[in-house]
Amino acid sequence: MIEEEFVKKILSGSNIEVPVQCNERFEHHFRGALNPEWQLKGDIFEVLFHKEGIEYIAELDAMGELIKYKMNLNKELLPTLIRSRLEKEREIMNVVLINKRDHIMYEIIVRSSALSRFRLIVDQMGEVVEEKPL
Repeated sequence: MIEEEFVKKILSGSNIEVPVQCNERFEHHFRGALNPEWQLKGDIFEVLFHKEGIEYIAELDAMGELIKYKMNLNKELLPTLIRSRLEKEREIMNVVLINKRDHIMYEIIVRSSALSRFRLIVDQMGEVVEEKPL
């Protein structure tokens, strides 16, 4: 029974009502977005979608103000300064750009030569703001 509900939810998408102004602002910010899937988390509307082959997650308030968005990046799209600093000692496994009210950070999964993995939060200058082992 639980499995059936899970499959129905996946196939039917979300059943939440997104405020008109929220949906309009989403479309304004992300023209050409494909397959938006909305979720309500507290009073924040979160939408998962694809655009130009890239996966995004955006958060908007009920009035449609864009709070932040995340996008998966190919590591080659990571700024050269950051990539060169990190690749001196570690292998870059995954990159997510985080834009929070026009302040850009990167969440990067790296692997050390000892095969230990870490989650880094890096600013635009390549400075590691946070590091946690995985």
